[in-house]
Amino acid sequence: MGVDIGEKMVAAAYPHRRSVEIALALSENHPNSALKDASHLTWRTLPVSLEVSDITEIDQHANLFIEACNRVQRGELNEPRDNEFFRKKQRERSEKRSKR
Repeated sequence: MGVDIGEKMVAAAYPHRRSVEIALALSENHPNSALKDASHLTWRTLPVSLEVSDITEIDQHANLFIEACNRVQRGELNEPRDNEFFRKKQRERSEKRSKR
């Protein structure tokens, strides 16, 4: 499920068995430690994600959703990532898995 403001992506939610992963239009260098790299989801302008398993976690991180909305409304959009970026990230994840 995706959320847009004026045809610009703010967030996208991906259900998992016991949680929901929510990709957000925040800076890839955002200081919040709850955020993780979201390049595996391949959204060009949603570089980070937050994994939540119940409604209280969403409440705890409401400021991140508000910040993403505000960034998009102000036109502070992330530079779209190109296909090569995602291919490189996929190779890195594959190499990491093979070393385990």
